[in-house]
Amino acid sequence: MSATAARSAEAAAPVPSDVSARYRWAASGIIALGSVASILSSTAVNVAVPTLEKVFNAGLTDVQWVATGYLLGLAAVIPVSGWVSDRFGTKRVYLVTLTVFVVTSLLCGFARSVQTEIAFRVLQGLAGGMVMPVGMSMLMHITPPHERGRMMGTIGVPMLLAPALGPTVAGWLIQNFSWEYIFWINIPFGLIAIVLAWFWLRDSPRHDPGPLDVVGLLLCTPGVTVFIYGVTRAAQNGWGSSAALVPMAIGVALTGLFVAWEVRQTQPLLELRVFRDAAFSASMLVGVLLAGGMFGATFIVPVFLQQVQGYSAMNAGIVLAAQGFGSVVALPVSGWLTDRYGARTMVLAGICLLVAVSFLMATVGPDTSGGEWALLLAGRGVAVGFSMMPAFSAAYVTIEPRLISRATALANTAQRMASSLGIAVIATITADRVAAQLAHPIFHEGVKGAIARGFDEALLVTGGMSMVALGATMLLRRPLPGGPGSAHPALAAPLRRLAVALSVFGMLGLALSIVLGFELL
Repeated sequence: MSATAARSAEAAAPVPSDVSARYRWAASGIIALGSVASILSSTAVNVAVPTLEKVFNAGLTDVQWVATGYLLGLAAVIPVSGWVSDRFGTKRVYLVTLTVFVVTSLLCGFARSVQTEIAFRVLQGLAGGMVMPVGMSMLMHITPPHERGRMMGTIGVPMLLAPALGPTVAGWLIQNFSWEYIFWINIPFGLIAIVLAWFWLRDSPRHDPGPLDVVGLLLCTPGVTVFIYGVTRAAQNGWGSSAALVPMAIGVALTGLFVAWEVRQTQPLLELRVFRDAAFSASMLVGVLLAGGMFGATFIVPVFLQQVQGYSAMNAGIVLAAQGFGSVVALPVSGWLTDRYGARTMVLAGICLLVAVSFLMATVGPDTSGGEWALLLAGRGVAVGFSMMPAFSAAYVTIEPRLISRATALANTAQRMASSLGIAVIATITADRVAAQLAHPIFHEGVKGAIARGFDEALLVTGGMSMVALGATMLLRRPLPGGPGSAHPALAAPLRRLAVALSVFGMLGLALSIVLGFELL
């Protein structure tokens, strides 16, 4: 959630007396429905990458922008979503962004060039990035403090389930219908959410948001986008080429100007001063490295399964679902263990497992079975679940209460940017190594062999990113009793039941993915 939205929620007057429990839970369901569409868009596309390469006659580094563009769109609007909500009203913004999201989802299916597809995906991300933070702001306005834990648990369920189900559903749609349906699947969720929100949701109280930091916005988003563009050009022109170095240099310069501008503002777009807190900085470093590695690997694995091993899109989705279900199993458990043993212990354990799994995945070959893949990806999902969420929650242990909302906005933005950069880097490394292998005079393994070599080296990079994150965990601190991460006593039993239900569901899904994986050719 953005800084302004969080501040508005915290500063709002007591919950209106006419807000019933029935309305609160209905509102949470409507907002969760809208969130499903937004999250599906960030997970379903990965399975379609090989298909999109053929449809648009484009290379991997071009098609990766279909995924990266959406994430960049999300990252661009998160910092300003709160300001826009306060300025124009939460219900109005929620309805407009959902409508734009549905329209752009429709347009994505009609694109006939990779450039047009990327443009529509960026617009889709700009709309989708507003849905979650604006919805969360609406919930905070109508929910008493002692019920917010349960409400957050409800709204968080689609965040757990969409990554697990998205790849499988996308693969089934591609195999039985066409690639356009991976974008059109969002439309029913969005339309239902729009109708329900129009008739049911109420607007939240408006607040004076103050002036928008336009200069900061114009420096931040272009800086990151240009830098990522330079990274992708490296695969086509070489890392030392001007086509790669010039955009990367411009991106670094714009980002540097953004930092210099922000630290001098009384109402900055992003509150960078929170990086003075060592624990927060360490947590962000760990979280950013994990997010980049996770999204990068999730992007490239379906490419290997389909282009090297000949899996159909649906079968690749079934195998990839094991990672999502592994996270579903681990996330509720990791929250309880973090409160008991501290974030540092959980993050260390999770990253050690992640490093081991990453290096094991770098040894896979054309003969690796679907069941072995499912086991490896399940282990990766468990590792991410045990490390990423505790790392981000540990960021707020020593942050002053008045800065928590600003730190939240910064963390969300950093995670989205890292996800985009992770996909770009991993796709670029893979494409670069494939080209190098095919150009080598003594290499005779063909395109599939070259992709396999490139994949192995890319996975080694993700393992190296995880090893760098290990060192930063030493600065993480254990949550204080009653502080962030500690559940309200009245919520302990409901949250435990939610954790058990999610874990059981995750284990059933995980078992099914592994069993089906061993049945695949």
